[in-house]
Amino acid sequence: MEKKREVERHSTEYKSSRHTANFSNTKFLLTGLKRQLSKIHNSSASIDTTQTACNLGFIFDEHLSFSDQISALSKSFYHCICALCSIHPYLDLHTTKTIATSIVHSKLDCCNSLYYGLSIYQINRLQHIQNCCPGSQFTKKPKIFLSLS
Repeated sequence: MEKKREVERHSTEYKSSRHTANFSNTKFLLTGLKRQLSKIHNSSASIDTTQTACNLGFIFDEHLSFSDQISALSKSFYHCICALCSIHPYLDLHTTKTIATSIVHSKLDCCNSLYYGLSIYQINRLQHIQNCCPGSQFTKKPKIFLSLS
């Protein structure tokens, strides 16, 4: 009940500051431990929540595990590298490696401080993204091996 009052207070402050929003479509992302979130979801308060939210291109989930973010990062990286593979016959090896490294670093560096304190499993997924693009893949026949799990 306390959380509902908090949400209503923020809603009132938002409206009084002359901002406009469609409150019928507004959802909240409540973060916390599973035990804490179950108390809110099991209470009689009707708060419309969502499982994930995207801000500045970064996907937050309710448990802050960032699994959805890392999956989206893997997919995005895979598509960029596939595009690079289609043009790499027209580039020299050094340029191809530079572009591939730039793609990896730019995608991993976005909001990287939020990855602090991640589980070993999630860190290994990020390291796999970083290490899956060696220059040897850009020889005569490009092959990409990337797990999107």
